Amino acid sequence: MLLTRSFQLYMMLCEKLRKARLLYKLVAEPRMGHSPSREREVLFTASDKLLAYSDRSIILLEELYRRINNQKVCVLGPLADDIEQECVGSDSTIVLVDRAPVSMIDNLIVVGDFDGLYNMDLYGICGSLSSTICLLHVHGDNYGRLSGLFDYQNTLNVVFTSQIGCRWPILGTGGYTDGDRAVLLAMALGAKEIRLAGFNFSNPYCGHKSYGCYGYFLKVKSLKLRIAELIVWTGALLYGYMVSPENNFHSI
Repeated sequence: MLLTRSFQLYMMLCEKLRKARLLYKLVAEPRMGHSPSREREVLFTASDKLLAYSDRSIILLEELYRRINNQKVCVLGPLADDIEQECVGSDSTIVLVDRAPVSMIDNLIVVGDFDGLYNMDLYGICGSLSSTICLLHVHGDNYGRLSGLFDYQNTLNVVFTSQIGCRWPILGTGGYTDGDRAVLLAMALGAKEIRLAGFNFSNPYCGHKSYGCYGYFLKVKSLKLRIAELIVWTGALLYGYMVSPENNFHSI
């Protein structure tokens, strides 16, 4: 009964995130030229390797839904320095984008693709004894680095995600960058209010990347930010969110 109910939750989340996956396909894929076949190959391979940890995924998905549905959510980007100052209100669910927490706070959600998170102590932050849930995004460019974590799924609070589709137990969150993916996830899971802090879509930031923001990399990063901004605002329309003058999103 528990497995059936939880798998129904997974299917419901996949259906709610269908619009987010469509945004990736229509907005990001044609502009960035990513291979759909490579993304599907990675999704299927990762899914097969993670099937043994389905029970773990069920528990984490239920907790993820509980923390976001009908709750206030604060999505904290790379330009924010202080979590407590930016995410005012202890009743907010805090989502960190591609970054480790600067202080120990309970019940965090961390979203990333193992880029800025590569040097993070995942076992310390997202270990099974922690209350933090990490959503790690699997795609064609990072599968080799993430695959080493698959065999340790039972010791980590990790939900693996994909931008192109759902295949149990991977959640097809859609979106493109870590930031817009976090916002779309909160919208699809029915957050009551979403606050964005530490984002500037017109100012590329590469502090977490070894190559910096110069030349070709600056051009690519700028394009990704324009895509992310378009996805966020389009997502707000699709999921029924009104944008305040402070760029906060309120469910209509």
